[in-house]
Amino acid sequence: MYHSKDYLRLLLLMVTLAVIIGGCKNNPPAISHNHKSDTISISHGDILDLEISFADDREELISAKVSFNDEEIYSGIDSLFRYSLETSELNAGKYYIKINALDEDSLLSEKVLTININGVNPSLANLSISDIGATCVKANFDITSSGGLDISEKGILFTPVADAGAEEQKLIIDDTGLITESMVDGFPRDADLRLRAYAINAAGTSYSEYITIKTKNGIPVIRTGTVSNIHSKTVDASGTLITNGGEKLLGYGIVYSENPQPQLEDNVSFASGRASFKVELDGLQPFTKYYFRAFARNRFAARYGEIKEFKTTGPPSVKTGEPGRIMVSSIRINIEVVDDGGHKVTDAGICYSMLKEPTIDTNVSSFGKGTGKFEAFVEDLDPGTKYHLRAYAINSEGVSYGEEIMLSTKLGIPEVATDGVTDIDYSSVTVIGNVVDDGGLDVIERGIVWDTISRPTKNNNYAVVEGAAGKYEYRITGLEPGIKYFARAYARNEKGYVYSEPVEFVPYIKTEMVLVKGNFFSMGSEDADRTARPVHQVKVDSFMIGKYEVTNAEFVKFLNYHIDEIKFEGGGDVVLLKGYPVYFLKVYGEDYEKTGFKVPVTYTDGKFGVRDDCGDYPAILVSWEGARMYCEWAGGRLPTEAEWEFAAKGGINTSNTYAGGNDLDELGWYYRNSRDASCQLMPGGNRGLNKVGLLKPNRLGIYDMSGNVSELCYDIYGTDYYSVSPAENPMGPEKGTSRVIRGGSWVDNDNACTVYTRIKSFDLNKGYDNIGFRLVRTFDK
Repeated sequence: MYHSKDYLRLLLLMVTLAVIIGGCKNNPPAISHNHKSDTISISHGDILDLEISFADDREELISAKVSFNDEEIYSGIDSLFRYSLETSELNAGKYYIKINALDEDSLLSEKVLTININGVNPSLANLSISDIGATCVKANFDITSSGGLDISEKGILFTPVADAGAEEQKLIIDDTGLITESMVDGFPRDADLRLRAYAINAAGTSYSEYITIKTKNGIPVIRTGTVSNIHSKTVDASGTLITNGGEKLLGYGIVYSENPQPQLEDNVSFASGRASFKVELDGLQPFTKYYFRAFARNRFAARYGEIKEFKTTGPPSVKTGEPGRIMVSSIRINIEVVDDGGHKVTDAGICYSMLKEPTIDTNVSSFGKGTGKFEAFVEDLDPGTKYHLRAYAINSEGVSYGEEIMLSTKLGIPEVATDGVTDIDYSSVTVIGNVVDDGGLDVIERGIVWDTISRPTKNNNYAVVEGAAGKYEYRITGLEPGIKYFARAYARNEKGYVYSEPVEFVPYIKTEMVLVKGNFFSMGSEDADRTARPVHQVKVDSFMIGKYEVTNAEFVKFLNYHIDEIKFEGGGDVVLLKGYPVYFLKVYGEDYEKTGFKVPVTYTDGKFGVRDDCGDYPAILVSWEGARMYCEWAGGRLPTEAEWEFAAKGGINTSNTYAGGNDLDELGWYYRNSRDASCQLMPGGNRGLNKVGLLKPNRLGIYDMSGNVSELCYDIYGTDYYSVSPAENPMGPEKGTSRVIRGGSWVDNDNACTVYTRIKSFDLNKGYDNIGFRLVRTFDK
């Protein structure tokens, strides 16, 4: 018990000592703050005002420190620290403020405050639109505060202005940043809309104020401009983009084509960068009309401007002209620059070579500049050489060529031709010469030579004709009728004389001709047999007819002209020319022998002649072909049957039975009045031929158209031809074996000698003692 009491006493003593000792020792610094609890809750965006006090009962404070999330925000010895926490700069969540204080006895106090920042709805500034398109706009708005929470979504809400109660449609912006400058797509085109921005975080959704806009229609508008710098293959074209319609363009520029309605499927030249633009159109063809227009295209539409047109230029247009004088070493030639191609012609001339298709890279002779006609010499050529030449012209677009021609320089030898003879008369003729080419040297003299030899020269008959190159004429006079002549042109230059090939001619046989003026007349007679009926109206053109029948003297000249071509058959009695019998030198039969008749034409020593006093008798014993050949040789032809009758009637309508009247004894030799004929042909009858022109003529002065000898005509004989005869210049049927004979003869009665009686010929390949012919020439006014 004692021990227990002692123990208690000891324990009590110790406790007392401990109290005494403890009352004498310092406490650590005290830390306090102005909030009720060490755990503080605050909404994001609010400001936390914090006052922290430090206190020590005996000793002084050595240091105090405050940190926010391990970042020191205060260090000092003040007994009071004030701090304002801006929560808007922080995210929502839990934060810690650690506080410690140390006194001079190294006693340390610590405290931790827990700050809970609670997130709130985000805050948005006003929405603005800086660019309005057809379906998109550029939205500008700021999330001034995220509410301390991550923004999970933001975007634009819209409704039609006209339907404010409609449910808002949402267009989300992918970027969830606080600053928004984004193109937002998905709006309806051409619409009045009410818009507001929105942003969402975990706390909720916030909105901007409403604004209204009108989206564009999405249709681009563009204007076609003009063209410039027009060339052969390129052109500059301009345009102006008025609006893209509020939609990004897929392209704009110029479309062009030869088609009057150019489309995007044609040629396209794209523009870029500027609303007013100029682009180059390429791939063009020279001198071609093109159509063009501006275009703009977006995803909604392609639109075009006004269609316009232009024509490209090109190289010049040039023609190779006709050559002038071609010399031994030069050629004069002209060219024409017809069109400059739209650009100044800087050079034009002739390019030439001995090879085909000469170019400006071969030999060139420059004539000038610009457009129009030019003429000059191409010089320094080789004599007698063939050259290819063509015109050329150059401008900025290139070179063009004219048609290629081929010429040869001369060797100095003139080319001379005799182009024929005209106006052959009884004693004169006009010869046509032609210095076709001067040979490249000046012609000193030209003229005509002629004679009866086949190749006359200046040693024979000649005449000098003034001039040099080209055609010329000379009238030769004093010629003998019926004689064959040869004539040819000649020219002389410094190298000598050159003659053409000769032409031959015969002056017409000198015989008197009568003009019969053309007119209508009644052909045939009701008093005639049926072969000269019906009477019908016929018109003949004017013509010349022999005053007399062709005589022996005239026909012999024809035979002698063709003497080199004459052949004989039948023991030498039949004269052949060109295979036809033309004359008979003997008449067979006892009757002729009894009369003592002798053929008036003879052939002796290779030449034809006429017996004494027989020259003026009409030529007989001549075949139809012989008569035709004679007339052709004499510059004419046989008369048609209509011409013969019209001439026999005196060139008028007449009721006369015979040529010149109704008394045949005064007008013609026929059977009854030819008894005392000077050329007896009928044995015992004492009848025969008389010389031409002994009786009266008709009113035109034509003799012996009734009687003496019947006359061959050109026409084939047709018994019923008058019923089908044409009304103008009839020439008989096309087919037949006989020819028409007219006029009657010394052996016929008076009925055969009328102006209308038609007689059918006998054998055309024989000649007869009572048949002759008359020459007709076409009248040349």
